[in-house]
Amino acid sequence: MVQLAPVIAPDEGLAVAQTTETRRQITAYRTMTASPESEVELWTRMNAQTLATELDAVQRLGLHNSVRSQLAGNLAKIELPPPRQVTITGRSTDIPLRFRNNLPYEIKLRLIARSTRLAVAGGDSQEIVLAPGENRIDLAVTVRAPGESDLRIKLLSPNEELEIGQIELPVRATAISGVGAALSVISILFLLLWWTQAHRRRKREASRTAGDHPALNAPLVPPAN
Repeated sequence: MVQLAPVIAPDEGLAVAQTTETRRQITAYRTMTASPESEVELWTRMNAQTLATELDAVQRLGLHNSVRSQLAGNLAKIELPPPRQVTITGRSTDIPLRFRNNLPYEIKLRLIARSTRLAVAGGDSQEIVLAPGENRIDLAVTVRAPGESDLRIKLLSPNEELEIGQIELPVRATAISGVGAALSVISILFLLLWWTQAHRRRKREASRTAGDHPALNAPLVPPAN
């Protein structure tokens, strides 16, 4: 006997989809904090209530909007560093980044930093913890090549399902990378060797030319009495 899959009414299908999306956002936020002060458990109960049969579509939507707006409001309380110009004069340095957590509990985040001319120590992605208030994160970088580029900073939930925000910091690197310094030294040594050989060659040619000059090879004539 063939069993047919239950048919889900359009309204029920939409309700399930909305509940799944809200649950995804709550789960992502849960990876950011384990604090009992967070609203995660409240949001979870509200999301479960949206499947109650006595609720109509408008009431379900109202619960989803309430959870998602509260969650988005919490994410907005995490402030990224303000835009500024960064100048790097050494080959390796730390770029100080200042974040602000306006929530009453600490949160874990995934920080992704990428630049075409900089290498980030430990890789482009790292986990950071922000305590309530001002936080300074020192980003260790090494110059790959001198010049100007953008350092792209993105903050995500640890499971990378929620994006908190992103910024671009213009960076000007004047330092020469290790490979560039080695090539510069080799070039200088090559030019020095070439100049030395050329100088010696000119001296030999000058000596040879001076030795073959007719005036120098003519016999000495004694002065007349």
